Amino acid sequence: MNKKITLSAWVVAAMMAMAPMGAVAQTSELSPTASTQVYDLSKLGDQTLLEHFAKLIEEGRKYPTEADLQAWGIKDEVEFIRTHVKKRTIESRSDRLIKNTYENRNLFMNIPGGAGKNLGGYPSGTFANDNFSMWNYTNLFGAWNYGLFQAPGSWADAAHRNGTSIFAGIKFFDHTTGGAANSWESFIMKRNDDGKFRYTHPLINCMRFLGFDGINYNWESTTNYTKADNVAFHKELYKIAKEEGFNDFKIMYYTTSPSLTSYNSKYVWGLSKDERISELMLNYSGNDFSYNMDSSVKEAERTMGSAEGLYAGVWIVSMNRRWSTLDKNEEAKRCGICLWGEHAESRFWSYNTGGDAMERMTNYQESLERAFSGGNRNPLSRPVIKDTGNEFEAQGKTPALSTFAGLASWIPERTAISGNLPFATHFNMGNGDRYNYKGKKTAGSWYNMSSQDLVPTYRWMVVKPGTETVSTDLQPSLTNEDAYTGGACLRLKGVNNASETDVVLYKTNLTPSKGKVVAKVAIKSGKEGNNDSKLSLIVRVNGSWKVYALGNTENASWTEKKVELNDITVGQKIERIGLRVKNSDANYDLLVGKIEINDDVQVVPAEVKGLTIQVKEETKSSLSVKAVWGIDKEAGNKPTVYNDEANIDHFEILYKNGENGKVSEVGRTSQWATFIPNIQFENVNDKPFIGVRAVGTDLKTYSRVQWVSVPRADQSKLPDPKKEEYGKVELDESAAGAETARKIRYVEQFITEGGTKNINYKATAPAGNKENYVDATDQELEVKQGTTVTIKIKGYQAFDGKDGSHDDLRYCMGKAWMDLNGDYQFNPDNITDNKEEGECILFFGEVRKGVEKQVKQLNEYKFTVPEDAKPGKSRIRLVFCDAWFQGGLTPTGKFNKGFAIDFSVNITGTNPGRGAKADTHDKGEAEQPEMLEGGSTDITTAGAGAASQLTVANGKVSFENVERAWVFSVDGQTVKSLVNPKSFNTDELVAGIYLVKMLNKNVIRTQKITIK
Repeated sequence: MNKKITLSAWVVAAMMAMAPMGAVAQTSELSPTASTQVYDLSKLGDQTLLEHFAKLIEEGRKYPTEADLQAWGIKDEVEFIRTHVKKRTIESRSDRLIKNTYENRNLFMNIPGGAGKNLGGYPSGTFANDNFSMWNYTNLFGAWNYGLFQAPGSWADAAHRNGTSIFAGIKFFDHTTGGAANSWESFIMKRNDDGKFRYTHPLINCMRFLGFDGINYNWESTTNYTKADNVAFHKELYKIAKEEGFNDFKIMYYTTSPSLTSYNSKYVWGLSKDERISELMLNYSGNDFSYNMDSSVKEAERTMGSAEGLYAGVWIVSMNRRWSTLDKNEEAKRCGICLWGEHAESRFWSYNTGGDAMERMTNYQESLERAFSGGNRNPLSRPVIKDTGNEFEAQGKTPALSTFAGLASWIPERTAISGNLPFATHFNMGNGDRYNYKGKKTAGSWYNMSSQDLVPTYRWMVVKPGTETVSTDLQPSLTNEDAYTGGACLRLKGVNNASETDVVLYKTNLTPSKGKVVAKVAIKSGKEGNNDSKLSLIVRVNGSWKVYALGNTENASWTEKKVELNDITVGQKIERIGLRVKNSDANYDLLVGKIEINDDVQVVPAEVKGLTIQVKEETKSSLSVKAVWGIDKEAGNKPTVYNDEANIDHFEILYKNGENGKVSEVGRTSQWATFIPNIQFENVNDKPFIGVRAVGTDLKTYSRVQWVSVPRADQSKLPDPKKEEYGKVELDESAAGAETARKIRYVEQFITEGGTKNINYKATAPAGNKENYVDATDQELEVKQGTTVTIKIKGYQAFDGKDGSHDDLRYCMGKAWMDLNGDYQFNPDNITDNKEEGECILFFGEVRKGVEKQVKQLNEYKFTVPEDAKPGKSRIRLVFCDAWFQGGLTPTGKFNKGFAIDFSVNITGTNPGRGAKADTHDKGEAEQPEMLEGGSTDITTAGAGAASQLTVANGKVSFENVERAWVFSVDGQTVKSLVNPKSFNTDELVAGIYLVKMLNKNVIRTQKITIK
């Protein structure tokens, strides 16, 4: 029973951070049986997994069963790195929008998936997060920030939904990996007794089981890829994949070579279609694209018959590159393009900024649109191609990449929307500062790329009606400021004296298959009373546009319009889906939160089974949970069950308070696992139930809800929640340098002058917590309206002799915000009487540059409290972020390698205070999801059990309400595995700290103990 299982160092660190039971008093901000540690990938290492799959082959099997996953210790984690979304097929690009592009030219985005290494893109409660969405131009995605087989399945779901291939992570052979290269090389070269490679078949089987499309290599610091065994190993992978029908399988090489030649093709490419070794990213040439694109294409075509899989690389530390060389001749036009950068965060994300989290997310999507569709955010109206002036960052009020020609100048748009109806989108991009269901809030901040909808094909094709003539009378955008269902929606803003305008959203190849065709479109005008929406749904069918007016809105809230499309019949081809706005003006501001086109087709989705809940982040008033489940359709001899094979489109995550409580939808995913953060309780007696049901591919049939009761921990052992009136701000633990920041990046002195009461703050040590945040609200600045305040600030100065590093606040930028309208937020702007008044009062440091004086001396800054600042209690918040990752400079959310601190403010005066920004969200309680009762959708509730817990006393570790338990030592070994445990003697363990995982009634809790 004592199976040896190793936890990674960061898991052990998280374990040590939990407060132990025993003689030491409980000081945790969480329940003793909860933790902020959500994911443990320690048992999912590449070599460990491949050895598991190799042993399966020895047993005459290819793929693991549920029992295998349990025995390997990965069942609770593996569904977070799997995808059950089959990669869709891309439609022909022969009718591409820009005719002089090469139809088959592809784009490889070799960038990170999410912000931060290893876990940056996994589902979380962090709204301001990288939610890349330009799959409509991307053939292949690199997932550069993950080890092999550890890229998040949620990102694979988003990629596959849009027809994009995605790698399962990268293997580095450069200066960053130390001995890892030799370890991997010696491992994969092992052969069985028959002389065949031991791990070729296991690698293909593992890849198919996880659902990813290949592996990514960086060979920059070695030429070992030229070894005969290495060539043979990777050549064999392609052969096995072909035999298995795994046609999307790819191996990407990146070496020091900027060209493909007759010499190196036998090592990094292959000499014929049946002798493939890899795809190839040509190394960039200094600040340019790879040179010799034309000769490389010729060599690729000589050996493989085409240049598919060959990409000219470029490092996007800047977008001032020789774009003009990409079409220098016909051969160069046939070469794919690869944008690389960076190791932990995409440059698009790290260069993106905003006054707050909401503005940052808006800016991010618009920056992506300028990068891909061109500086005007319309591929039909692109700036001229130029090699300079393509600034990655905003220049004053000029947005980033405003003059860039856009990748659409070389890469034709792509769509994978085909087959039979239905079609649906809510314009979700994978995150939200709240979760809405039909316009009403049901949950708080979230991030999950698995819930990202099909992205618009053209982004944005705004034209005069029925033409391809550019119109500037309307600007579409994606916004998280509101949502119908999920966390985002489409916004349509007009201009004065506008004429009728079309927004062509999706290129499709869809066919009705049964009965009448019906459309549902959710819209919101924000205006009270009866108002013409001026909006029509437009659909191109068999070459002709059809227009369906959506009519009036009756109030300011979300409304769902239903339109019968009686002139579209079974067998006809729906080629485009869009919207038409008639005669808008500058006040036109309409939100669109759903477009669904459906017919009378019906299916029965598979049932959900085996739902297990892990308790995370529990307080008296809140709970975060990690959920994992399966479905009642078996894979058989296949590597996995894809959702559509089980008639499943996605899963709804449901919540209710008590067995008969009202049901709310709090999340969606297409994975068989999810993380639901920060569920809020109404009172201490709430009884949380978490449910999951499958939604059919017809979008109107549901499986029964599988419910699990989550018993609360003993209230006396639950802490009061920390009140965060101004939103949470914290260090990004997944970003590089987090530990350095905790040690030496903090404010040592903060002094104010000019107030009637001033602050004189001094710190002698760092924050001492994982957030690297200090609540100094016991220090107060009292200041009168209109007063100019002097702030003096000094960061802690690190010395080599004391700390071993100078990597202190000198290498940070910082901002200070002050709540000036009393709304308990730090707003990037506040519109009052048509005046724009920001709440960011100070800026410290320089972009991508160290400023030594920030830690050498007290530095003076001044700001004036506005005459109309609202009298009363307020707050100043300082946030510092690494100067090379300025995107983290927002007043809430996560910052990179920095520090944050809050001070109290009391504003005095008699002038009327400015008003708070109006909250335009729909008010009230969300309705229950439809079809919860009746027929095959009856709610079934799992048997409830009491919360697991343990105590350490009188020489015994005693359990309550535990079916199974596992005891881990501090070095990550499993030292005990128990079934129906009651107790064991403490002398069975050596003195030390242990982590105990407890299971009861499908609910898992974790507790730390100290044995003395």
